[in-house]
Amino acid sequence: MAKGATAARWARREFYQQLTYANIMSTIAVVLVLVGGSAYAASKVGPGDIAKDAVRAKHIKSNAVRTQEIADGAVTTPKLADGSVSGAKVADGAVNSAKVANNGLDAVDVSTVTGAVDQDFPSIPVNSCTVALVDAGVDIENDVISVSVSDAYTDTGMTFFAADSNTPKTFRIVVCNVTGAALDPPSATFRYVIFRR
Repeated sequence: MAKGATAARWARREFYQQLTYANIMSTIAVVLVLVGGSAYAASKVGPGDIAKDAVRAKHIKSNAVRTQEIADGAVTTPKLADGSVSGAKVADGAVNSAKVANNGLDAVDVSTVTGAVDQDFPSIPVNSCTVALVDAGVDIENDVISVSVSDAYTDTGMTFFAADSNTPKTFRIVVCNVTGAALDPPSATFRYVIFRR
């Protein structure tokens, strides 16, 4: 018999002697894991298998969480970053007066232009008025102008109001003396709010 055939038989006999039940089963297990075991394991992972805070924002694929997957009331004010909700993201009519807290809005939140001007008017004769011209800096023609004054005018017997002027960017503050004697108005700060029509 050829030496090559004898060597081949000897190698096969050595292989079969080393082949055990444990070797066979471990080989099968490795093949199963490589072929389909990982998919099987993934299908068996549920919410109860994930530790609290284990899944963070960096682990979530972009656009993976949609509106219908967020529970009602899950997103509260503390969970919103400053400036994350802009006007473009608020539906028309979504914010009404019932949803605005008392004192929640200032003049700058509801007006086009706000400002203040210090004014020291000269003495005003009886039943006369004096005028100060204020530059609003923008076109306010046909807008609504509201003016208030500091406490310096309280109980002075004078009245004041805002009026249009002949130029589109200015308006007039008119102060009138309705008492029976000439008055020298105190220096005061007039604040104004302008609303678009």
